[in-house]
Amino acid sequence: MLGNGKQALSLVACALRDAGVHTVLAPRYSCETMLTPFELEGMHLRLVEVGDDLLLDPTELAHALDQEPGAAVLHCETYGAQASPSLTRLLRQARRAGSPVILDATHSLLERPELLATSPALPAGPWQVALASTRKLLPVPDGAVLAWCDGPANAGLHQLARTATGRGADVTIASLGQQLFSAQTRLARTLASRTVLDTGASAHLSPQAQQGRLEVCRLAEAHEEAIERAMEPRAASALTRRVLAGAGSYVERRGCSATLRHALAQLLQARPDHLQLLPSPSAGCVALRGQADAVDRLRTALSEAALWGPVTWDRPEGRLDPRPWPAVVTLPTDQSERTGEILALVRACL
Repeated sequence: MLGNGKQALSLVACALRDAGVHTVLAPRYSCETMLTPFELEGMHLRLVEVGDDLLLDPTELAHALDQEPGAAVLHCETYGAQASPSLTRLLRQARRAGSPVILDATHSLLERPELLATSPALPAGPWQVALASTRKLLPVPDGAVLAWCDGPANAGLHQLARTATGRGADVTIASLGQQLFSAQTRLARTLASRTVLDTGASAHLSPQAQQGRLEVCRLAEAHEEAIERAMEPRAASALTRRVLAGAGSYVERRGCSATLRHALAQLLQARPDHLQLLPSPSAGCVALRGQADAVDRLRTALSEAALWGPVTWDRPEGRLDPRPWPAVVTLPTDQSERTGEILALVRACL
């Protein structure tokens, strides 16, 4: 258990560099935080086009592997999407040909119980290494799980991870995270006491709820900034380890996710040109893709109602790439009591 996902990726990047790997193939549509650790290690980063599922496009990846034999492949299960059979076959072929294949399961963590075990294990598949940030989908202040296969190829990673966890946790991040959770709990209590229309429309926030929302936003920003500054790999906090040790099967979130998907599939038929539901089995992440203005309206409406999706990927600043950037907004699946409000907000943005 490391402090955060960027720290876990920095260990992977360092181990790859020490093993003589100089190039990483990563999806063009990705979080900038995923890419920075490899750039800081001086590795060549080649961004591979993605398909309609926002995962690595198999044809483009095959072409990149032909040109960059032995390059590491970073596969992200974006918004919980599963690799197609053709992409899975290609990843297996790449691994057999000597390319390290890394799985980022941050968005699919609730579907990867091996990574949530007391001793995280490598999920089945062509992966040499698997990792996932825990704080995106779970109520923890920090943390990232890192697992790898046994063998000499990962001996360096094993030593790097031992050194990092020996440094202990970052007390500033843990403290800010605890303050953030307390503020979120107070806000949830305030919201639970209001009256919401039977139609499922979102009620306007009271002054008390609005104040609580702003406090959550302030603490979330401070917490995120502290995590961004924490470059030295360290251990996850004791609170994160306790929460994960007591984690269940997330049955309620699976039910909420399924309910949202079923209702959205019917709702979005009216204006498929505005928003489309991305297919995914994820319990932690329901994602909508569509026109930029519709996505922006929905994202703003959700925020104003104190509803925040688990992940958002904006176009990285300074990246010189003329290709369109997918406009995506995610919906929370951990507030089943507000499902009606979420659907009403989506309907209003169509």
